[in-house]
Amino acid sequence: MSWHSATSRSAFARLIHDIIRAASFQTPTPQAVPTPEKLPAWLTLVYLIGIALVGLLLLLSILRAWFSRAPVAPTAPSSLPKDIQKRLGATTTNRGLRAWRWLFALAAIFVFSFHVYWARYAAADAIRNFRNSVTRICATAG
Repeated sequence: MSWHSATSRSAFARLIHDIIRAASFQTPTPQAVPTPEKLPAWLTLVYLIGIALVGLLLLLSILRAWFSRAPVAPTAPSSLPKDIQKRLGATTTNRGLRAWRWLFALAAIFVFSFHVYWARYAAADAIRNFRNSVTRICATAG
């Protein structure tokens, strides 16, 4: 074996080694990782916006009622028939407000329940699935 062929072989081997080493340091193109926690975050934002909107409407109605109140304000105008005056009374108004209050309470319970599920059970299932997959991989590798 001549000196020239041995040198060219080692140079070729070094070149191949450098190419392999350079190729191993390349990273794949980063891709967006799906985040499962976006839905609860959006639900929280919708819930908070709803609470802020209800609070703002309540504040505006209080201020409007405060500045435009009359000393004696009838519930319904006396020019209306008696059956319509009954339907415009405080009892009907309270019944409607009670229904809206229950609807809001049910919506709040629904959103809070979803948060509890997400924090306690969904994360626990993901951790359990991860541990099971790691255990399976370790069992097959060993």
